[in-house]
Amino acid sequence: MEKASLKCSSKYERILVPVSCEWKDHDGEVCGVQFSDVSTFSSHVRIHLSGPVTPAFCAWNGCDFASTDQQLILRHILFHPFHAFLKILGEEFQAKYELPACRIDEQYKNLVPPTSTPLKCQWNDGQCMAEFDGVGDFFLHTRDHVMGNDTGCSQCKWKGCVFEGKGKYKLMEHCRSHTGEKVIACPGCGSVFASNAKFKDHLVRQRSVYNSTFSCSICFRAYQNERLLREHVRRHINTVKCPYCDLTCNGPSRLQHHITFRHNNDTPQQCPICQKSFKTLHCLSEHLQTHSQKTFLCSMSGCKYAGKTLKSWQNHVKKSSHARTKTILLSYLWCLLC
Repeated sequence: MEKASLKCSSKYERILVPVSCEWKDHDGEVCGVQFSDVSTFSSHVRIHLSGPVTPAFCAWNGCDFASTDQQLILRHILFHPFHAFLKILGEEFQAKYELPACRIDEQYKNLVPPTSTPLKCQWNDGQCMAEFDGVGDFFLHTRDHVMGNDTGCSQCKWKGCVFEGKGKYKLMEHCRSHTGEKVIACPGCGSVFASNAKFKDHLVRQRSVYNSTFSCSICFRAYQNERLLREHVRRHINTVKCPYCDLTCNGPSRLQHHITFRHNNDTPQQCPICQKSFKTLHCLSEHLQTHSQKTFLCSMSGCKYAGKTLKSWQNHVKKSSHARTKTILLSYLWCLLC
């Protein structure tokens, strides 16, 4: 399936680099066979699993995943060839744009994201129901739905979704929120990303703060002391799991926000002026500012910016070169009644 080898690289020129199989045999020897496309690579990995029973332990080099659920361990193992291919795409992208090397410890570069949820297509309002054990086949299948002749419009047909984008490519990006598709991976640490831009940010951000004495090893934010760093790191410890998907959050409030905007289509808060409805009071509050005669002016000399909402004014300050104004951002309380 040559399509698999091109699907993530259509935005830039291909650099043909072979992908090596890192499955280890009983003696600890790495397979090492090389492939140029995902489909053939995945078929090869299935040969390693050709015994009467699917192994309970992943024998991929650097991976210690184990499960007694045969379907789960199969989905996990078949993620490795796709992950290896994404790392090659990351290496090509990194070389083409001369991006800095990743400085995270390479010992985790072969760990793949969890695949606890069955890979089941819910296109056509859940009527498709095609199920896969390999993420590569699953992602290509859903892409065919979006880009195929059966999709004459840009409306998402995933079960329970009402999204409508501006073109098929925007719809394809949106569908990644349903499938969890990643299009590129860091060759240094193995982290996967839903876009090339996020991968680029991952590398560039390290260059600016990695030398900080107190920097987070997960997101690379820098802090003035160890106490602030410890408080920040706690936010990365996710213990609250979403009942509707695989996402885990660091607290009930973050989970509620996720459910409200990702899994709930209700919009109970209605604007009394134009009858538009919103999911939360905060969203309604921001909208009501557009009906007000109040104007937010930029206080910098020579700047003629005028915005209808506080948020638009704050965005102007953050994106402009008004360094002094950035230090005096004010908090406003907006009354929904007056």
